[in-house]
Amino acid sequence: MHRFDGTVLPGSLVGGAPFGVHGKVHHAFGSPKIGFPAVNEITCSGSVLRIGFGPGPEQMNKRIQTSDWRVLGGTGDFKGATGSGRMRVEWNKVGGPDGRETFNGTVTLS
Repeated sequence: MHRFDGTVLPGSLVGGAPFGVHGKVHHAFGSPKIGFPAVNEITCSGSVLRIGFGPGPEQMNKRIQTSDWRVLGGTGDFKGATGSGRMRVEWNKVGGPDGRETFNGTVTLS
C-alpha cells in the first residue's frame, strides 16, 4: 500500500488458487455503522471484494498493527462471498504512508 492504493502481490492465494493477479487494492474509510474503521476494496478482473477491518486507536502509533477482518460483500466473481480472519499491517515507519498488509483467514465463494 502507498497512501490509499496498492496492488495484490504475486503469490496471493484464495483456497490454494492464485488470487487477484494484477489486482488493485483501494483503502477506503469504514464507519461505525458497518463495524469497521477501514475497508479494502480489492478489484480483480472487474470483480470487487470488500473487506472490513481496523486496528483500534491503541495501535495507531505502532509500526505493526493487527485486527480481525470480515468480508463485507462483493461483485462479479465475488458476489455472495463470505469470510473472516486476522490481518496484519507492517508500516515502513510509524505514521508513514507505505506498508504491507497481510490477510489470513477463510473466504468462501458461492
